[in-house]
Amino acid sequence: MTPIDSPALERVRGMVVAVSGMPPLNCFQSEWRLIQFAFAHGFMTVGLLMVVSTVMVFYALVKAFVLVFLRPAPAEQATPLQVPFAMTLTLLVAVVLEVFFGLFPDVALEPISVGLTALFGG
Repeated sequence: MTPIDSPALERVRGMVVAVSGMPPLNCFQSEWRLIQFAFAHGFMTVGLLMVVSTVMVFYALVKAFVLVFLRPAPAEQATPLQVPFAMTLTLLVAVVLEVFFGLFPDVALEPISVGLTALFGG
């Protein structure tokens, strides 16, 4: 199996398309609703800007994907680089926090809500 045909690369391809907001994936739903609202309520310029920006983001993510994963490796860099432990630890902490706040969003949203209520009333 070549690196281009690996299952991990297929998952990354799917994530690039999902994050870019292309149909029928999840990120597309929120963008689609905003675009529909903009056109339905007379905000034609905003709707068109959102469509253009979605296409531009898709193009940028596909281009980044091709540059990172599909180009041949440079000859002088035949062996993989070693990542420092501090970078690995930082990324691991970020992933753990992201998963934690994804599963338990009220831990972060409750204090924010209390602060906003105190600030603006409610």
